Amino acid sequence: MSSEPQPLTRRRLLKQTFAFSAAALLGQGYRHVSAQEVVKTASHLLMIGDWGPDKDWKPQEAVARGMATYAKDMTVKPEALFLLGDNFYGSFKGGLKNPRWKSQFEDMYPTSVFPGPCYAMLGNHDYDDEPEIKLKAQLAYAAENPGTR
Repeated sequence: MSSEPQPLTRRRLLKQTFAFSAAALLGQGYRHVSAQEVVKTASHLLMIGDWGPDKDWKPQEAVARGMATYAKDMTVKPEALFLLGDNFYGSFKGGLKNPRWKSQFEDMYPTSVFPGPCYAMLGNHDYDDEPEIKLKAQLAYAAENPGTR
């Protein structure tokens, strides 16, 4: 096994960020890593990547609850939610009418907790899996659903 450092790829960065975030929010106690002075007047942005599994939603629900708990405990209102790619895995039949929009986006990250706009970056699973359906649906969702982020 080589002792040389591995290059920092997008996937590796997202995995490290997710692992740190999950550990911090789901059991290691985020207070230990982020409870230093939270500047209430600063911009607060929350980010999540690789978040839209097509079968087991329990990890996604746990992270969403952790994000909501963090915002509540730190008494901050996130100004924006960034989706860092691979937003929906698997089949996305129905595109804009797919029920996963409600269950895995609108209900999972409600405007009451995440009131700011949502900025989505697209990952390989958003481009490669059903691009004529999934890709077009993600690009058109906000325009087709006024009032969403």
